[in-house]
Amino acid sequence: MRTFLRIGPSLMILSLFVLQGCTKPESLEPAKYLPWIAAEDNGLVRTKAVNHVTMRARFLPADYLAYREFMNSDNVSFDTVRKSYACGLSFQVSLQADKSDKVYGNLIQYGLQGDRDFLNRSTVLSFDIQNFISLKYKSKTILPVLSQYEGYNAIANSLSFQVVFQLQDYGCGDVTKDFDDVTLVFEDPYWNLGVNQFLFQKNSLTSIPKLKF
Repeated sequence: MRTFLRIGPSLMILSLFVLQGCTKPESLEPAKYLPWIAAEDNGLVRTKAVNHVTMRARFLPADYLAYREFMNSDNVSFDTVRKSYACGLSFQVSLQADKSDKVYGNLIQYGLQGDRDFLNRSTVLSFDIQNFISLKYKSKTILPVLSQYEGYNAIANSLSFQVVFQLQDYGCGDVTKDFDDVTLVFEDPYWNLGVNQFLFQKNSLTSIPKLKF
């Protein structure tokens, strides 16, 4: 004897609502787009805490980078600006700690013995980023083609870097069938945080809503 499970109308409506809620939008206006890409649930932000220091790795979509530049530029179209970012995989890596922390209350000064140490650290953070931030892809280590030290924020006690990688499989956003997950690697040079890996799944990188405005 077979037993059939009958689903009532209210449960069907709830199921449809849940399915719709899980569907990612195809496009969003800036007011909704910016919070969407910053939400960890959407897979573009990864965080990790070690020794009271919070490390955050964030994927920066081409639309976001283009919008940021477009809003501060004159006589240039959004599409033109976007093309300049489309072929790169851009990430921001940041470190932040509570200013009241006895060990990490000043990240930029952590472990320094004098002005010479500070100068050496500033040089490394500005010009040797490829030595401590890389991308792991299909068992290969990929170094950034562009990198920038964004500086130290004394109020937030945080510092950040922006790096750009190029992968043939990424295809300027039109990914090939071979495109796969990528892992951003931060090998801490100064703060005793060790080697930290941040996984970004293929599905998250290829299902980002377009920015419309």
